Amino acid sequence: MMRFLARFLAVVLAAAFVVATVAVIFVRPFGTHLLAPQAYKDVLREKQVAERLPELAAETIAKAAYAARTNAMAGTANADFASFLSGFEQADLETMIGAALPADYVRGQTDGAIDQFFGYVNSDAARPSVKLSLVDLKRRLSGGVLEDAYVKVLQTKPPCTEAPAGLPVACCPPAERLPEVRERFRGMIGPAVKELPDSVELFAVRESAQAERVFALVGQVRGRLRIYATLARWGWVVPVALLIGVAVFGVRSLRGLLLWWGVPCLIAGGVAAMCALPGAALGDLFFQWLIKPQLPAEVPAEAVEAVFGVAMAVVQVVLGAALRTATYLALGGGAAVVLSFFLKSKPKAA
Repeated sequence: MMRFLARFLAVVLAAAFVVATVAVIFVRPFGTHLLAPQAYKDVLREKQVAERLPELAAETIAKAAYAARTNAMAGTANADFASFLSGFEQADLETMIGAALPADYVRGQTDGAIDQFFGYVNSDAARPSVKLSLVDLKRRLSGGVLEDAYVKVLQTKPPCTEAPAGLPVACCPPAERLPEVRERFRGMIGPAVKELPDSVELFAVRESAQAERVFALVGQVRGRLRIYATLARWGWVVPVALLIGVAVFGVRSLRGLLLWWGVPCLIAGGVAAMCALPGAALGDLFFQWLIKPQLPAEVPAEAVEAVFGVAMAVVQVVLGAALRTATYLALGGGAAVVLSFFLKSKPKAA
């Protein structure tokens, strides 16, 4: 009777181990990888966000001006820079934005922003502070890189048949007029560059009671995240304790130890692997089949897809870590089961 009760408790603990282990396999990376700044930096590099930013920004500007743009030429000479950009084709915008925002500059800014934000998460600061430096951008714009890119774009256009009223966009003036066009372009962007601040605070808000409440709520969420991260890092203690309980109540030999530990590990690893494997792929198919075809024409589909892809890549970081853990666990459990067949039980005494 006692042996039956011990076996029954061992089975219950083994079943609890399977459930707890599957949960820990997914919870642990959520509490560790998602709170690590390097994980987000790696995702942005993997998705080449810095390299694709000119393309995505050009698409956004082109789609925003799609409904309003009826003429092939820009407005007058005193038109603001935003309306001036709306007169370009998307490929031309990509060339000019790429000159102003090279990949190394964008990558440095995003890395700095991520580090500053997670510095707040891991501190006791009252409110987050993320500053983006615009000094290098202002220096680059003042140095003429955007001006050179503009002339380069013009040189790919057909010759102008008549003198345009404003800065040319869809045609290239004669070579003797290019210095004048450069000067006018410089005069248009110069005031805008001077008005740019040296830095921008992303979380800058006016002092108010509502702002204080919002930052207090963010602080509470930060505290819960810390608690969750601690529990996620130490969650493996529960499956280990359950395995020890299985050994105490069910194991009577080395072969029994391999079976009592191998089978639950094999089941838990297999179940977790089957849950983790299709996760990211299904998310991408969901966007391609259901979301993207429904987007209106004026919505920048590539930019939306890029944002969704980054979000799914972050999820894939968690699923990838869970899949690796599940695979190692299943392989270890399977090896223990196979090894148990080579250890024969002692024959019963006559």
